[in-house]
Amino acid sequence: MIEGLMIKDAIFHLNREVLPEDAERLRLVFYERRRSRELSTEGDTVCVIFYPEILSVSTISENLVKLGYEIVQDEKPRNPFKRFIGNMAKSNQKTFGSERLDCCTINRKFKRLLTF
Repeated sequence: MIEGLMIKDAIFHLNREVLPEDAERLRLVFYERRRSRELSTEGDTVCVIFYPEILSVSTISENLVKLGYEIVQDEKPRNPFKRFIGNMAKSNQKTFGSERLDCCTINRKFKRLLTF
């Protein structure tokens, strides 16, 4: 640990499983040069605990891309409002399809469904 520096962690989800030799290369680049405190890999996930004054998330990402990995973004947005809007859009797509939301056509469509 380097005195006086705070630590930060970052988790990267990759498009494929991390090979042992690639994990060792990452450890050499980050851990042994005292740029990070810890680097762990499990399956397609890489977790790095690092010093943000010395190392950045973009630098870690660049090194992962250089090794041939693609970083997969989380599909679920963290913002609750964006999640709410996304869920509402999926529900509307399921209910109304891709047609225009026009009160006249929607009413006719549902009247036909309700008549037996």
